[in-house]
Amino acid sequence: MKRCSIPPLSCPEKPDAYDSYDYVLRMRMDRVKQSAVIELDEQIAEKQTEKERLESETASSLWLADLAEFQEAWVKYSEVRVADSVSVAKSDSAVKVVRKKPAVSKK
Repeated sequence: MKRCSIPPLSCPEKPDAYDSYDYVLRMRMDRVKQSAVIELDEQIAEKQTEKERLESETASSLWLADLAEFQEAWVKYSEVRVADSVSVAKSDSAVKVVRKKPAVSKK
């Protein structure tokens, strides 16, 4: 494993020693499959692209993008709230409450 440049990790018994490959023995075998490796490589590429995109932005451009996203969400939320309150108001005026008189028992 050392010849393949696979890094050893510290052993729980010796936290300062970096000579343990115990983590390999505990590794889930479904994470070793080629499809899992390809999936992880794709995730790494996506994160690197996202990191590069964020590093190319300025703080103010990120802030403005966040504000635009918030404003869009706020408009949608407001429209739903208004539609809900209008539908509740219409249903309240259309529904008449029928109250039954209490039954009087004759003895």
